Amino acid sequence: MPRRASSTVGCYSQQWQEMFDALCKFHDEHGHCRVPAKWPKNQKLASWVATQRARKAEGKLSEDRIAKLNALGFSWRVNAGAGLPSHEAWETMFNQLKQFQAKHGHARVPQKYTENRKLAWWVSTQRRNRRNDKLETEQIARLDELGFEWSPQQGRVSPDDEGWVKMLEILQAFKNEHGHCRVPGQWSGNPKLANWVATQRRFKKHGELKAERIAALDGIGFEWIVERRGTLPMLNQRGNMLTADQAWDAMFLALQQYNQAHGNCLVPQRCKENPRLADWVSEQRVVNNKGLLDAERFRRLDELGFDWDPNSNHWEKYFRQLVEFKQEHGHTNVPQRSGKYRELGTWVRNQRAAKRYKRPIMAERAKRLDEIGFIWVIIEPMAWEKMFAALVEFKKIHGHCNVPQKSHGHTSLEQKRLGKWVNSQRTANFRGKITPARKQQLDSIGFVWNLRPSLAATN
Repeated sequence: MPRRASSTVGCYSQQWQEMFDALCKFHDEHGHCRVPAKWPKNQKLASWVATQRARKAEGKLSEDRIAKLNALGFSWRVNAGAGLPSHEAWETMFNQLKQFQAKHGHARVPQKYTENRKLAWWVSTQRRNRRNDKLETEQIARLDELGFEWSPQQGRVSPDDEGWVKMLEILQAFKNEHGHCRVPGQWSGNPKLANWVATQRRFKKHGELKAERIAALDGIGFEWIVERRGTLPMLNQRGNMLTADQAWDAMFLALQQYNQAHGNCLVPQRCKENPRLADWVSEQRVVNNKGLLDAERFRRLDELGFDWDPNSNHWEKYFRQLVEFKQEHGHTNVPQRSGKYRELGTWVRNQRAAKRYKRPIMAERAKRLDEIGFIWVIIEPMAWEKMFAALVEFKKIHGHCNVPQKSHGHTSLEQKRLGKWVNSQRTANFRGKITPARKQQLDSIGFVWNLRPSLAATN
């Protein structure tokens, strides 16, 4: 393990070496290099550690510095979900478990631990990871030292078990009355039972439901796999199941009511007022495309103004508007912030994005857009020069070029755009993508390329 270098640091800058020395000290005290992202004792060190990872990822960290950090056991891999090294994230949750153990005298975190739901899920994840051979030997040993139970509650009845058995009895009573265990997701008769039923399916799916509980549910004919909401058997308020024809008529009535309220049958997929209706509407299109929709049902939907291909019709609607726009203005560059053309401008922007991401549907649509002279890439002439002139004016007023990055109540739209542009110049310079001429122009007005932490915090 490397120790602190002598006063002659060779190829290492003095500042880098000072931070490396601080990291060595941290390692001596904590046994690892996983400095917390917001470590109050030395926030500068936490930031420096993150910078080393970023520079290595960009290929800008020298081999000798990488070697020194590797020798110290530095963690390079970052957890994409939490922004922390995977071991650091585990360490953070393990420390929370230690605190729980110290407070309660055991490490049995309840699955519904409201004080720290994240810890409850993490505990379940450790059990699942061990079953799937994804937990390191050292991690298993450390959890064992805390008295961690890998198969909790086996061999004895706990309050949790008593509560579970009570809910099972309620479910059995539901089945005795209705002939099945399909409790509606939004059943007003007993919302707690509906939620409990969904929880059992989720726990089994993740391997977190005990074998005896699975057996007990199987014993009363519990259904583990349910279909989409649009095809689930429908129940009335008493919980009695409707026939297929009654269920279809009920959904058609709901669509009629939606049409009266909104003037169309375009029920959005995330319709909060009736999520089931959204699924049902999509199901009618799928069944019709397969040629399986009953002729009488097709007639009823068609008379209601049902849109059988909303995506295509939506595209055709805005394409016609774009043709009209070009006939009037002589081009297809629809303003993005115009109230009159706001929707059309958004649609135009989406077409450019769809082609940029090479979405298959654009193969044919792009040809039609090309035929009317659609411009795929817009480059505003003299855009850089305009922003530079705006920065010169900003400096005349404020005496500096550090345009704030964050929005404030008094910040104008133009200043927000200028702030983003200023930041993009620093990024371009850092990546070596700014031209010498432009860099010289910015230097001539006292542009600051590397903000000090105190200045960066205000931007």
